[in-house]
Amino acid sequence: MRCGRLSQPAFQNRQYSPKHGFLITPRSKGIRMVRSNLRSGVMSALAPWALLVLASWTIGCGGSQIAIPRPTDALAPPPASPPVAPSTVNLAVTIPLVELAAAADEAMPMSTGQEHAWQTGAHSSDQEALQYQYWVIRGPLNLRVARDQLLGEFTEMQYRLALKTTSPGGMVLEGRCGYGEDPPKHMKLVTRTRFSWTEQWTLRTDTAFDPPEFRDSCRLAGMNADVTPIVRAIVEARLPALAVAIDAKAKERSETKQRAQKIWNWLQQPFDLGRDRWLMLNPQHAQASPIVSKGPDIRTSVDLVLKPQVHVGAKPSAEHRPLEPLRIAPGSSDGFHLVIPVVADYEVINRRLQERVVGQVFDSPIGEPLKISSARLYGSGAQLIIELGVTGAMNGVLYATGQPVYDEEMRLLRFEQFDYTADTRNVLVRSADALFHRKILARIEPETRIDLSDRIDELRHRLASLLTREIEPGWWLEATVSRLNALGIYPVAGGVEVQIVADGAIEISPR
Repeated sequence: MRCGRLSQPAFQNRQYSPKHGFLITPRSKGIRMVRSNLRSGVMSALAPWALLVLASWTIGCGGSQIAIPRPTDALAPPPASPPVAPSTVNLAVTIPLVELAAAADEAMPMSTGQEHAWQTGAHSSDQEALQYQYWVIRGPLNLRVARDQLLGEFTEMQYRLALKTTSPGGMVLEGRCGYGEDPPKHMKLVTRTRFSWTEQWTLRTDTAFDPPEFRDSCRLAGMNADVTPIVRAIVEARLPALAVAIDAKAKERSETKQRAQKIWNWLQQPFDLGRDRWLMLNPQHAQASPIVSKGPDIRTSVDLVLKPQVHVGAKPSAEHRPLEPLRIAPGSSDGFHLVIPVVADYEVINRRLQERVVGQVFDSPIGEPLKISSARLYGSGAQLIIELGVTGAMNGVLYATGQPVYDEEMRLLRFEQFDYTADTRNVLVRSADALFHRKILARIEPETRIDLSDRIDELRHRLASLLTREIEPGWWLEATVSRLNALGIYPVAGGVEVQIVADGAIEISPR
């Protein structure tokens, strides 16, 4: 006997008989009813044979054939990527205090002066021009940071001075301090250096000297006069040129534009994320970050502001955005933020379902057991559908649907509201008890969970590897990914796409 095909509309006129354990229809009911034109005795004799024929049609053929419409709603368009803060690459600029001390050492030698000839000084109303000779020996420079400026102290400065003048009467007067038995005199100089950026990508220093502090007076032997004010004038006249020299040496150690131009061009190249996905960092502009002291260094950075995106498809062309003038205003954002779509391919998911689901058997209350013969996951509308081929108690395909969600703690993609489709439920409710149907779903649901741990770890490693490299001799780009957080989840043509937001930091510094 050929088994009949039971479609959903025809199925609606059949009922399950708890007493006999098979389906009965109006026609089968008619076999058991006493028709007015038949004798009751004949009908009583025929009824068991009719029931046996019906039972053999519904059970003996291996269960009813079901035909449930396949959900094929068009995939919903992917939602827009969630907004994230701008990203920055920190081009570190570090000026060790020892380098600033070296700059000051070069600008201000350990000893200086003129004792081979007389230097002409200021005139006075009652004397000819003053002439002088001097020699200054300085000690080490002590540097320290105080708030927003760098203080340099020359605390062990020694000097000697010889002074000569001619009176209106022609008498030559000459006196000395710090020579011979008179010990060298002492003074203290303090420099104050403030740092700032220029639009030309140079770190500018503005150095000024406090008024010199004299710890003992300079009284000229032979003239019995305190000429410390004259010494002060001589020293202060030379301090501006000394400050300029210190600033020039500091500038030599903080040139960054040439380096930034190379880095800017390099950041416009596409980075291969695999699976036809390309990371475009899209540098937008550059801005200066605050200048701070940290340990024995003065530290600041040029922050290259990025707008990273992931391009899907063929490798995109590199950008050619010119490097803009440096913005002096401090940046409002920090770190690295990127939305990356991660796709769990249907091919991989369905291979796992075939291994874990196909072949499972369920004891059926309506005859022989129900066996899963095939399993497949695909997208329909904004939901995911699992398609289960079954044989045994029923023959055909069942459909269950669910809303994809991401379990961040377990790093799992799983279903919420996992249930049969309405069409599937309409058929099953007439074929067996609801507990049996729920039992199938309860056993299948754990196998639909997709572990994204490997993909997320791979993404973290790949990002860090792509963005950690030497970009020019002695200068390294280094990235750290501190957090990966899943936001949007939706089915796409090739799989289940998860929007991953990567947070971290990128820095360029010397090694």
